[in-house]
Amino acid sequence: MSTNEFERIDSLAKICDDHEKNLRRSLENVSQRNTEVSELMSLRLHQITQKMGNLRSKFDSVHTHNQKLLEKIKEKLDEIDAQEMEANREYDDFRRNVTFAKRQHKKNGIIRALGHKIYNYGITILIFIGWYKPPKKPAKSVKKCSIELPRISPSQHTITGILPEKSKSITATAPKISPTKKKLS
Repeated sequence: MSTNEFERIDSLAKICDDHEKNLRRSLENVSQRNTEVSELMSLRLHQITQKMGNLRSKFDSVHTHNQKLLEKIKEKLDEIDAQEMEANREYDDFRRNVTFAKRQHKKNGIIRALGHKIYNYGITILIFIGWYKPPKKPAKSVKKCSIELPRISPSQHTITGILPEKSKSITATAPKISPTKKKLS
């Protein structure tokens, strides 16, 4: 082997050593950067877990508050439903009573007639005994309208007419008109 070849091998060995040093340096830089990043990641993860814990506790408190509000709303709705049912029941009772009263008022049945008879008999008995005096009815001031016609006897009812036989007008008594038709000849 010649010196040229040794020099060449030497230069290649130096280049390999330089590359190896550069690779070790870059590997150290990468490992150092990796540890820095992992430390930053763990620190950030710790901060995130703290914030998540705070958010979780806030969410739980809000959720429990909302559940309490929902329970209150349900209670109010139940109260309103109960009041509505009671109002419907009262309305049905009132409507039934009103319709019953209307029927009783319109109805001239046995009970109503008996009540009037008993009342009237009681009043007559009390009047007969002398314990009750009926109120006097006020005199009615109603004017009676009557048309006075002159009195004429039926024989005085006359018809004035002209007969064809004579040119003079004559008065004759009115014939009696009967409801049955008679043939005139």
